[in-house]
Amino acid sequence: MTIANLYLHEIPQGVALPAITYQRIATEYFHTAQDTIKLRRATYQFNCWAATMAGAIALAKSLETAMCAIVGTYGNFKIERCQPIDEGDMESETVNDELKRKGRRVDYEIVYKDMS
Repeated sequence: MTIANLYLHEIPQGVALPAITYQRIATEYFHTAQDTIKLRRATYQFNCWAATMAGAIALAKSLETAMCAIVGTYGNFKIERCQPIDEGDMESETVNDELKRKGRRVDYEIVYKDMS
């Protein structure tokens, strides 16, 4: 499954909804006894935006389906696990006192190995 309209940090001006923004929140490093990094656990926040809350929730469900399917090797990264760990409603955004969008925030934990 492919998620269209996926943007780092913010939606570019003029892009139609629905759309998703994302950002890395944190990365935890797991070291071996030799002090090399064996695993990383990254937390990403995805903000699902739509014209209605029902649309934002539906987009978040589509995102969950796609995210939970990405276990495997991608280039130099071996993804061990990807799972949602938190979610909540986003405050509606307004422009010039006009309601523009509603949102659902979903945080994902991604555990991976850097194979490079």
